[in-house]
Parts: sequence; structure tokens; C-alpha cells
Amino acid sequence: MTSARAVLGVAVLVTVGLLAGLGRGSAMAAAYAGLVGNLVVPALWSAAVMIRPRRREVATAVGLAAVLLLALAGWRDGTVGGCFVVAGVAGGWALRRGWRVLPILGVVASLLAPVMILELGGTSLVEATEALNVENRRAFDENLPAGLSASDREAALAEFDAVAGRMLAVQRRLWPGLVVIGLMSQAALALSLGWLIARLVVPRPPRPALRRWEDWRAPFFSVWTLIGGLAAVVTGNPSLVMAGWNLVLLAGLLLAVQGLAVQSWLVRRLLPPTLRALFWILGALFLAPLLVGGGVLIGLADQWLNLRRSHDPGATQGDDET
Repeated sequence: MTSARAVLGVAVLVTVGLLAGLGRGSAMAAAYAGLVGNLVVPALWSAAVMIRPRRREVATAVGLAAVLLLALAGWRDGTVGGCFVVAGVAGGWALRRGWRVLPILGVVASLLAPVMILELGGTSLVEATEALNVENRRAFDENLPAGLSASDREAALAEFDAVAGRMLAVQRRLWPGLVVIGLMSQAALALSLGWLIARLVVPRPPRPALRRWEDWRAPFFSVWTLIGGLAAVVTGNPSLVMAGWNLVLLAGLLLAVQGLAVQSWLVRRLLPPTLRALFWILGALFLAPLLVGGGVLIGLADQWLNLRRSHDPGATQGDDET
């Protein structure tokens, strides 16, 4: 229990120190504190819970951190820190309960979502990205070689505008799905870091309920989500089209992961180790779009046909990874 108290104490000190520094010092220092805090704070709190302290100790540490954050960082940054703390505690608790990966990441990501809203300060994500693009364009223009001719400068700026325009168009259409993917990625990184911290204190921190990578299956509702998204896209209604493309993105990502698992299983059965390594290296460097795009179709087929049946004869659709 002494080690658990020590990690809880470190979590309180780091949380208060980082969040209190957001509104002080230079903009660079504040940005650094915010970037580090996004991962380190929830990681420390998840690690503290994974080490299995008493509930009263966790509650006391959370309460102390809340009081200090509100007193030193103000309500806004204090609320941001509170979201980090609660997300870390919830993630550690879910790991201790042996939840599956997707529910754990979903819970932690939902608790991190208010942080993005507070950090944007009432500005939409698209507007914030457009403002950042304007600043990036100005910096790009200033850093062009001084001896560049006017025509070459205009061509370089036109190319920058074309690339930025395509990126902004994709973001305007897919920003909800991209936000979900970003929050889930942040949750995964924070919990992984928390697990490594806990591993320094206890020999066997809790793990989520996992299948082997090659046996992984997306939840079956991803199929209906994909179908529903495509149906919304063809309606032509702008709001439904936007919602449809986001559903297609999220469902397609899950099915692509399943398809990559099937490919991994097949490659392991057909190729020796050296050729397997060469296949994945070449695939990652030159054929990544084909592997991922084909993975969606393979994952979709595997939902019904169970292409790995000979490897896992007891697998059924009802045993999906959720």
C-alpha cells in the first residue's frame, strides 16, 4: 500500500504542477505543459489505480487534487485537470475489472472529450483549423527563399493552398469521426503509458481482456454501421451525407483492423518468417492503401464467412471483440 500511496502522491503533484503552469510563463511553456498533461496526467492516475490502493485513498487524492486545481489553476484549467484525473481513474478501474479494449477506450475517450471543448474556447474545430492554416501559410510565405522569383513564389503558395484546401475539405466532412479517432488514440496512449508506469511498481498490472491479434474480430454492429452510413451518403442531404461519411470512416476502420488480422493469419500460414517480414515491410512502404482498403473488404467478408474457421473452429459472430 505504501507504493500505491506514493504513486497517488506523485499523480497529485504532477497534475497540479502541470495544470497550474498552463496560465503562467511563456506561451511555449504553457503549450508544453498542456501537451505533456494530455498523456502524463491520465497515465499517472490510471497507474495509481492499477496498483490497487484503497478506495478511500483514491477518493482523498482525487479530492485534494480537485481543491488544489481550482485554487491554483482556476475553474477552466481546473476542469481540464479534473477530466484528466477522472479519465485516468476510470481507465485504471476498467482495466482492473478486465473489460475489453473498445469499451475501455470508449469510456476514457468520452471523459477526455470535454477537454477539447474547453481548450477550443467556443471556437469550432473547423474554425480553429482554418485559423491555424492561415498562420501556417504566413509562416510558409516568410520562410520561402528571399531570391525566389515572383512567379515561383506564387506557384509555391498556390501549391500550399491546394494541399491545405484538400485537407480542410476532408476535415469539414469527417471532423466528428476524426475527433473520435483522436480521442481514442489519446486514451490508448495514456493507458499504455500508465500500464508501463504501474509495471515499474508491481510485477503484473491488470490487462484488458484480449484475444490474440490474429483472432481479433470487430463487433458485428460495425457491419450495420457501415451499411447505414452508406445509405445516409446516397440520400444527398448535406447533414445526412456528413453523418454517413463519418459512420463509414469509423466502421471501416474497425473492419480494416479485422481484415489486417486475417491477412496476418494468412501470411503466417503461407510464408516463412523472412518472407513474412519482407511482405509487411514492402506493404507498409508501398502498398499501405491497398492493405488497408483490402482489409475493409476482407474484414467484411470475415464477419459472415469466418475465413479463419480452420484456425479457430469455435469462433462465432456472437463472440465478437467488444
